[in-house]
Amino acid sequence: MSQSYLFHDAAEAQEYARLLALAACADPLTLARMARIGLAKGWRVLEIGPGAGTLLAPLAEQVGESGAVDAIERDVRYLRDFTPEPIRIIAQDALQWSPPADDPGYDLIHLRYVLIHQADGAALAQRCAQWLKPGGWLLLEEPDFTQCRAIDAPAPVAHHINRVHDAICALFESKGLDPAFGQRLPNLLRALTPDSLVVENHAPIVPGGAPQAEVMALSADHLSAAYAATGYCNLENVEEYRHALRNPRLWTLPLPTVAAWGRRN
Repeated sequence: MSQSYLFHDAAEAQEYARLLALAACADPLTLARMARIGLAKGWRVLEIGPGAGTLLAPLAEQVGESGAVDAIERDVRYLRDFTPEPIRIIAQDALQWSPPADDPGYDLIHLRYVLIHQADGAALAQRCAQWLKPGGWLLLEEPDFTQCRAIDAPAPVAHHINRVHDAICALFESKGLDPAFGQRLPNLLRALTPDSLVVENHAPIVPGGAPQAEVMALSADHLSAAYAATGYCNLENVEEYRHALRNPRLWTLPLPTVAAWGRRN
């Protein structure tokens, strides 16, 4: 697992819980976007970085026996509880993989919270666009952590939350990564798949304990020392941040996500 991936050394049970929390808040939105794209029987779909694999069974049901779902994942430990056919798991780094020369191309390629963990996410997106068949769709969903903030919180609580948000951005930057990668999606897809381009910014304000807040709380459970090491916050800030994200009386904007999709000419 790449050292730039912030959760490469997380305990398996802890990381699985985080991936499931992420799926709980993101899967319904992803599947709704795929429905708007027109996902149908017979489609060939490529899912890159499927995490806990929670999208794979719904995708297989949508494409049916006449379709196919390929999933590329370096760490397959978390891919559980789905029927193999018509799903094919490719245990490899997407940057090192290419489809066969005679491959007809994919109808839909999807990446979610993957490009932000790549030193050159744009290069991976460009590779994906090349794997589409003419008229195929590329759907990208990536966070923009620069939008994160406390919402109408008492000043001391807001201070803790916003200090940790600064640390999250600094941690990504220290790894050569862009914490606002989601902002790059509109121009990236306009260059790669300009036809029928759609862009959305999903930035829900949620109470503590909501799925989006729990994703960030679970992230902080693992990364508290790394956040503090940036110098933008201390462990007390992180502890109060974790409490706030699990307090249903407090509101935050914890996980803003930009979604963009377009079709290859």
